Amino acid sequence: MKKILLSLLVTSFLLACKDAEVEKYLAQINKLDANLDSSSALLEATQIDSTGRVIRTVRDRILIVKNHYKGGDTIDIKVGNLVDGYKSIRKTLARNGKIPAKLKEAIPQAKEDLANLRHDISNGINEREEYALFVQNETNKVSQINTLLTEFINTQAKALHKFDSLHPIMVDFTDKMIK
Repeated sequence: MKKILLSLLVTSFLLACKDAEVEKYLAQINKLDANLDSSSALLEATQIDSTGRVIRTVRDRILIVKNHYKGGDTIDIKVGNLVDGYKSIRKTLARNGKIPAKLKEAIPQAKEDLANLRHDISNGINEREEYALFVQNETNKVSQINTLLTEFINTQAKALHKFDSLHPIMVDFTDKMIK
């Protein structure tokens, strides 16, 4: 009788520990899900619509330089650096412009994966010993998404700041060429 009582006590203790583990995993999943919601909102708040306008503006100003520069066979170093810096804005924004589409695809996919994992853990599907690995994999995915989003926002901000500083100089330079 004592052995049965002791075995029931040990079993209930082990089950309580497993339930606490499951709750810990579910809490981590909820935190990751909230993190993805924040990332999605941040992506939507980032002004991507001005990028196309900036790229067109840079392209148009570079075309004016190509068509109207009358500096002979050689280009002044200062002018060359100005034009190269201005061109780099277009290239940076064009490369960076592909990232939002990747993020808009990756965030819902990660949310779906988290929902599936939450369902599996809640219902005891798969091996309990592997739950930590599954949660870690999803944590890594969310971390990659956040890193890509941060890189996108920083690159976008730097390119737009560079545009804001070089554009008035370029406008002045190209307007003088046209006249």
